[in-house]
Amino acid sequence: NISQRLITVLSAEDSEISIGILLCIYTGIRVGELSGIRWEDIDFDKKLLHIRRTISRIKNLDYSGESDDEPKTVLMIGPPKSVSSIRDIPIPDFLLKKETIAAEPDSYLLTGTNRKCMEPRNIQRKFQKLLQQCEIPSINIHSLRHAFATRCTEMGFDSKTLSEILGHSSVKITMDIYVHSSIKQKQKCMEKLNISSQNYGQSRPEVRIYTGFRPVVAYGNDKRTFYPQKNNTADIPPGLSAVFYIAFM
Repeated sequence: NISQRLITVLSAEDSEISIGILLCIYTGIRVGELSGIRWEDIDFDKKLLHIRRTISRIKNLDYSGESDDEPKTVLMIGPPKSVSSIRDIPIPDFLLKKETIAAEPDSYLLTGTNRKCMEPRNIQRKFQKLLQQCEIPSINIHSLRHAFATRCTEMGFDSKTLSEILGHSSVKITMDIYVHSSIKQKQKCMEKLNISSQNYGQSRPEVRIYTGFRPVVAYGNDKRTFYPQKNNTADIPPGLSAVFYIAFM
């Protein structure tokens, strides 16, 4: 199992980058959010990870090209991209290793200093080297977020909880981007039909389908049955136009 191989290697190391990638695997945070985590953002008593900032490299709007020393891009440190992305995420117990806490609470998790962070592209490079070490095909570190969401869905997380953990502004975003039914999930759903069919008796019910007729219709307490008599429109309530009748015998 590729994911288990990666987790085994990461768990055996105590480096900052290993801890950071494990956080991505088990919390689904974005790489920019990982880059911005300081030690003070980890509450070891309440077992929570506070997401309060994100780091990204953006185009330098002041770039003129007049000097070689003038950077084309700059590193931006700021709040997450939406209000819902500012969140608290529960951390699994095995990730809480107090002996790895840095001396300065305001130090960045991945660098151990408060003067410089590890920017997202450097995290990606280190992640690629780790994949090579584990003999795993190259993937983008963002794939860990997708894998986390998929795993949570398969384990039965409700959509609202998962959406808040991922920091989405709406449940719809979570459903559209990350939640996809696997063939195993579909098989489990279809198996429920077999189970429910037992409620009709010892054997499966006989199903008869009559085409070209009117269905059984219920109006509150007034229930009337229209038998499969071809082209019989007598006493048919207005607005009914169903063309088949299914009966469980």
